[in-house]
Amino acid sequence: MRIYVRAALVFREKESVDIERFSDSLKLKKSGSFYDYLVLRPDNFPKELLGDTRREQHVKRAISNQEADLQKLDDFEKLEAKSTKIMNEDFNDDYNLADDGMIP
Repeated sequence: MRIYVRAALVFREKESVDIERFSDSLKLKKSGSFYDYLVLRPDNFPKELLGDTRREQHVKRAISNQEADLQKLDDFEKLEAKSTKIMNEDFNDDYNLADDGMIP
């Protein structure tokens, strides 16, 4: 009987160590991310998979158009003005309820 109890206590102690508590979620994790260890470069792959030619990855660049950017900015300003107008109308309606006799 004592062996069973001791084994159960040992098992419970090991189990309690592995439980993640809410306060532990805010702490930094000891082990790094998988992507910290994974490095994808041509020298990390077998030559049979890559072949004889060395390939370079091309950097994708965003094409900027000033007219399109200004149009997006104008649209954003219109939406912002519209939402400000709606918010002001809602505020004024709530503020003027006492004048209409709706609120005693």
